[in-house]
Amino acid sequence: MAFTDGHTGAGEDRIGAVSMARYEQLVARLLELDEQHMLAQFETGDAALEIAPLQQRGGSHAADPLFSVEALIERLADDTRIPVGTLTGRRWVSSRWPAERRRRGVSYVVHMQLAAIADEQERWQKIDDPPLNPRPGRHEWTEDAAKGRWAGRSTTRSRRWRKSGRSTTWRWTSRSPPPSRPICCAARTWHSRR
Repeated sequence: MAFTDGHTGAGEDRIGAVSMARYEQLVARLLELDEQHMLAQFETGDAALEIAPLQQRGGSHAADPLFSVEALIERLADDTRIPVGTLTGRRWVSSRWPAERRRRGVSYVVHMQLAAIADEQERWQKIDDPPLNPRPGRHEWTEDAAKGRWAGRSTTRSRRWRKSGRSTTWRWTSRSPPPSRPICCAARTWHSRR
């Protein structure tokens, strides 16, 4: 919220500890960085998709396990130090958003959330019809709007840690490899897998 700085006597509008002009510079830079981040995420997914294209369910499988999708993504993860899950997720999002359908100024997370819409035409129409953001009073996609609008549609399989019985061990409830350590939200502490 802007206010007039009464301490300096300059009457300059300020946002927090910075002048309005500096605030606008920072906003412009952050938007630029966010755009670069989105492009990098899509580029990562595009590379993974090029190396290991998506196939139809029940489609052909590599005769040699060395060339399976999992093996290819794992090798890419090893060579780039990007986690397998990150590569797999970005590969899927890239497959749902051809380059000509991606929207500048719309975050990667919004693209990821809307990627859950199965019908291509509906997905592509939806991204071009952003909801009203009441705070600034303009139509634009926000991550919260995308998550809220599609809360009933799951974008990923159920992946979570569950505590096994009364013990302190945790069990991964998905077929995909688990992260190295779960977080216990209540205590905000890490628990090791046993």
